[in-house]
Amino acid sequence: MDDEGLKALAGTTKLPGLRAISLGHNDFTDSGLGELASSDLMGRLTSLKLDRNPITVRGVAQLAESPQVAALERLQIACTMLRDPVGQALAASSQLRALRRLSLESNNLGSAGVRALLEAPWMPGLQVLELQLNRFGDEGAEALAASPALTGCRDLSVWGGTDISSTGTVALASSPHLSGLQRLQLSCHPIGDKGARAILDSPYLANLQHLDYTDDGLGEEMLAALRSRFPR
Repeated sequence: MDDEGLKALAGTTKLPGLRAISLGHNDFTDSGLGELASSDLMGRLTSLKLDRNPITVRGVAQLAESPQVAALERLQIACTMLRDPVGQALAASSQLRALRRLSLESNNLGSAGVRALLEAPWMPGLQVLELQLNRFGDEGAEALAASPALTGCRDLSVWGGTDISSTGTVALASSPHLSGLQRLQLSCHPIGDKGARAILDSPYLANLQHLDYTDDGLGEEMLAALRSRFPR
């Protein structure tokens, strides 16, 4: 779908019950996204996926600033490689008050982008935050751990991308702001025995039900302890 196709979709009156759209792997640009952002259709949507499209941060900012996104509960902008400015653009929005799930997978997001994102006025309402396959590493993990805006988060995904070591893992496990987490995805990171032990012993992760991790680099006793607490 190109810009003209998205413009036609945005202007249709034949889909009054439509609440969710997945627009991944298309060819529309900021122009088409702008048409959607200002449409009546956008005002009805609760879920929008925009993966792998040639959009820029300017288009994302236009979307996020539109009053029509007020009902949006899920937003997914994955594999667009928009780097730190995408975090800044989303954080500047006061319109995403209903947002409960955000995915920015594979956007080359660094720690500066994570810190900016955490300042968003709507962040305390978020329940699912998916930041996998980015490049923020330990510094970004420490920023997540230090943020009181994540007290409502139930599912945090940071697997893959730049390594999160035992340092970042210990920071996450030591955060009172993450006490509501039920799922933590840390696969493909070298958390080490020290990081694993911090998770197991954390008084703040008592509600954690699912932990995704990579076996490599963990001792047999630690693996046994993790498997006992978090059966696969």
